[in-house]
Amino acid sequence: MIQTFNFQFLSAQCPDGKNESDCPVQQYLNEQTALVRTINDKVFKPAQAWEKAKKEQIAVIDRAIDICAQCRGSK
Repeated sequence: MIQTFNFQFLSAQCPDGKNESDCPVQQYLNEQTALVRTINDKVFKPAQAWEKAKKEQIAVIDRAIDICAQCRGSK
């Protein structure tokens, strides 16, 4: 049996004028290698087994949250 659990790690109101094509978080997620996009373009999955690369995957999520906060001017 295969179980998949998805969770939301970032939800924010973007500043006026920002869209998916110029979002710094989208740009960062496109460049990093710890998480890969699934068929659903908004869903990512680990590029390697969690046990092997969890520190890198957590760091990517933390960085994405920081980038978003900076873009919104709240950090």
